[in-house]
This record gives sequence, structure tokens and C-alpha cells, in this order.
Amino acid sequence: MKDTKEELRRHLLAKRLGIPEVLRRHHEGVIREHFRAFGPYERSKTVALYFPVRGEVDLLPLLSDRTKRYVFPRIVSQGMVFSPASSEQEFVPGALGIPEPAAGSVVAAREVDLFLVPGIAFDRYGHRLGYGKGFYDRLLGGNPDVVSVGVCLDEFLVEELPADPWDARVGYVATQAGIHKEGEE
Repeated sequence: MKDTKEELRRHLLAKRLGIPEVLRRHHEGVIREHFRAFGPYERSKTVALYFPVRGEVDLLPLLSDRTKRYVFPRIVSQGMVFSPASSEQEFVPGALGIPEPAAGSVVAAREVDLFLVPGIAFDRYGHRLGYGKGFYDRLLGGNPDVVSVGVCLDEFLVEELPADPWDARVGYVATQAGIHKEGEE
């Protein structure tokens, strides 16, 4: 791929924001159903979600499953920590303008069974194109044994993304077509 990460970011983000809302909502519902039938999700007690921004896949309806504890990222200094939340009413504007749980208890990454990871795009090798701040790269790179699933629409699961040595990979990618293990077609 010849495009730089920044060029891809701009192009794909504009494409994502152009998806009609009714179509996006339909695909999001299909993706949530894939998670409900996904073994690692079914077995998880603590799941790391994210608050969707800029057209990211909305997984917040999963909060209705009260058998799980859901945690969300909070930006603290140059790092990311996770705090529990069980409804959208528990969020406040965060450091980057992304809603996050009000400051409270912190859940260690090792206590999280499954990380659902947002991204602008993913490739079949598990590489992620995010917003360029490196928070998820540091999280996943520092916790190589965690089960992680990148979440995007089919249009944003591409053959190959440019990757740097410090870019962490996810183990799976979830789209409306299903949940794919990294490296599988």
C-alpha cells in the first residue's frame, strides 16, 4: 500500500462518515449478534468496550447484558486505564473529547477477559489503523496474552495496512460478515 497512515486515515474516516445511518445501524446490530454468539465473549466476565465516536461501530447496546462487567477507557496522562460503567448516563467528556466513565475505580488490564477495540480500519493480519495516538498499541503491546477483537464494518477490513514495528495487532476482527481470526481469509 502506497498511502501513508495519515492519508489512509483521512480517506477512510471520510468514507465511514458517509455511510447512511440506517445502513450503519443495521450492520451494527448484526455485529452485536455475532458477539453474543462468540465463545470468548460468552465466557467473559469483564469486557472492555469503547464509547463510539466518528462513526465507530456502536456496541453500547451490549450493556443490557447484566451478567458481565463492562469497562471503558479513560485517558490519564499519556496512558489509558479502564473503569466500569453500566449505562450511558455514567459518562463525562474525556481528555480527547471522547466520553469516558467519570473518574472512579480502575480495573487492571489483566482483569479484563476480552478487549473490543475500535479502529478506522483493520487488515487480515490484525493490524489496526487508529487515530495515531498509540493508546491501544501500548495497551495491547503491554498485554500480549489478552483476547482482543478489532471492530469495524466490512468496508474497513482491508487486505493490508501500513504497519510499524510498534503497532500491536488484534487477535480477531469483527464485521457484519462475522468474526475473523487474524491471518484467516
